[in-house]
Amino acid sequence: MTDIRIFAFNCLVCFGLTGTYAATDSLIDIPLIGQRCNDRVADAKTVRGRLRTPDKGEMSPAVVIFHSNAGVIGVGDNYAKRLVDSGFITLEVDSYTSRSIQSGNDRNAPTACDRLNDAWSALHFLSSNPKVDLQRVGSVGLSSGGLVSLMLAKGIFPRGMSSPDGRIQALKTMRYKKFFVLYPSCANILYDERMSWMRNPNMARSKRTDGDLTLVVGTNDDYEIDAKADCPKVIDEWTQYGLRSTLIILEGATHAFDWPSPPPPSFSRFAKPEREQP
Repeated sequence: MTDIRIFAFNCLVCFGLTGTYAATDSLIDIPLIGQRCNDRVADAKTVRGRLRTPDKGEMSPAVVIFHSNAGVIGVGDNYAKRLVDSGFITLEVDSYTSRSIQSGNDRNAPTACDRLNDAWSALHFLSSNPKVDLQRVGSVGLSSGGLVSLMLAKGIFPRGMSSPDGRIQALKTMRYKKFFVLYPSCANILYDERMSWMRNPNMARSKRTDGDLTLVVGTNDDYEIDAKADCPKVIDEWTQYGLRSTLIILEGATHAFDWPSPPPPSFSRFAKPEREQP
């Protein structure tokens, strides 16, 4: 199978970088700028992030990486290494550690809405970094992290954004520009009523003309009912918001097909209801 990490790199590298760079690698705390969406989720003030900055003189585009329900387990790291080698600043957001969460299966795990707060807070954090070219910031979203990227693509904001330094108003004029979304479960987006709010047109900002969305899914993804039927509907809906959208369906690929050690099949109760839960 084609190495999807190479494909991701090729999609994002259209920001216009070439070359190989060493990088500074650091763990940082990202101040949260919005309110939590669910009372059962820990009221964290920061989330952890891993920031990699190529050692180069000029400003660089940046890519923010959002993990799956498994958390930070090395998958995003594969993308980050390839991107930073080519001159991108990367920031992988850890939505779990600061909230004392092990995985998305935990009862108190942050919701998609809470993780949207993490995502905009990451852009807010990058906006204070003089090395970041804020006109060239993209995202990579894995599984549930892909839902976060899709919400960013519509320009949906989290609840109650505030900032003591006044950058929030400026943030409302900024956008992520490129969105690389891997196996987000088109079935869940379309049929899970808990996801219906993200499809509400009143949640999105005005249409845009400067965004590129690439959605990649496999035909054997156990979180899908029929990727070939459902994912084009998702692409069509997001294209209505002015995004230049591309759908790539990989024949035979499973959920998390790009993991070094793919997990055993698991079944969403919204995706394959005719199958028994393992």
